[in-house]
Amino acid sequence: MEVTIKYFSVFRALTNRVEENIGLAAGATINDLLEYLVKEYGRKMDEMLFSRKKLKGYIRITVNGKIVRNVQEYELHDQDNLYLIVALAGG
Repeated sequence: MEVTIKYFSVFRALTNRVEENIGLAAGATINDLLEYLVKEYGRKMDEMLFSRKKLKGYIRITVNGKIVRNVQEYELHDQDNLYLIVALAGG
């Protein structure tokens, strides 16, 4: 299957891409996709995404316009569109 991921903020700078099509095995989860990104882009991607093997709280991932919180179990489907975002807060 193939999914499209759109990068925002620091992820766009890190990958040097606006979006990317990624092929994954059927039944892959968002976590599988994130592991792929770490393998593809290295330690900096890992540091941006994870703290102690858990997704950092300020990272937001949307699939087809809906925010997904459980990346371990959320199964992706062919032609899903994902956004990888760093949530910003103001004050």
